[in-house]
Amino acid sequence: MFLFVFVFAVFSVFSQNRDSFIIDSLIKRNLQLSNQGHFDDALQTILLAKEKIKDVHGELDFYFASALILHGRTYYLMGRYQDTERLYLEGIRVWEKISGQDNPYYAKALNNLGLLYRDQGRYLQAEKVLLNAKAIRERVYGKEHVEYAQALDNLAFLYEAIGDFGKMEAYILESKEIRAKTQGKNHSDYATSLYNLATLYSAKGDYQKAEQFFLEVKEIWERTLGKKHPLYARLLTNLAEFPSFIGNHQKKEALYLEAKEIRAKFLGME
Repeated sequence: MFLFVFVFAVFSVFSQNRDSFIIDSLIKRNLQLSNQGHFDDALQTILLAKEKIKDVHGELDFYFASALILHGRTYYLMGRYQDTERLYLEGIRVWEKISGQDNPYYAKALNNLGLLYRDQGRYLQAEKVLLNAKAIRERVYGKEHVEYAQALDNLAFLYEAIGDFGKMEAYILESKEIRAKTQGKNHSDYATSLYNLATLYSAKGDYQKAEQFFLEVKEIWERTLGKKHPLYARLLTNLAEFPSFIGNHQKKEALYLEAKEIRAKFLGME
């Protein structure tokens, strides 16, 4: 989700003329097809967008760097991690040439690379890259900013994969406090911090505390995202696995069915 916001924000700012409108349409189509699982078609749209951007803006350009990252994302979703890494690194090099290392887009590109390394089990490389991204965001934004909080979340996800729950908890709690101060406790992102804590406590076997956090998240997401959002669907699936629902097959099945219907509507399957 984070990557979707980053890429879409980059491209939506320049649909001012015919060429830009075509590029913007291709980018939106790529994101739509990717989210629907039509990866081959999504790949073709990003290749067309890259060629169009190259013709209009050249390769040493803000938009071309973003297209490289999106191209890499498409390969990531296809499980082609070697191609993903190549494109992420190429995008990072372009960002560095354009704006240097102390800029938010360079940090976001590092974030993507770090999460790729995490998913590949390359934890030492992931930690190095994600700590670098955190340091850049601290210099650019300071420590009381949502972008810095995101950097903390990314590191927390890494330590979750490693199994270092102590570091994971410390980063999530710090991120939660930043979001409470900057966004408020009724914001969907604050609820995401609670969701991350619930996931942590579930992994540690503290199901009572985890369920309490999940239920708090449910209340906030109902108000902020609504009951038709895919994140709400994921939450329902998680809740169905807790003791208070496992013993009640009717409630458990109802949660699974509601989550399934939300996902179907989101993917345009109805």
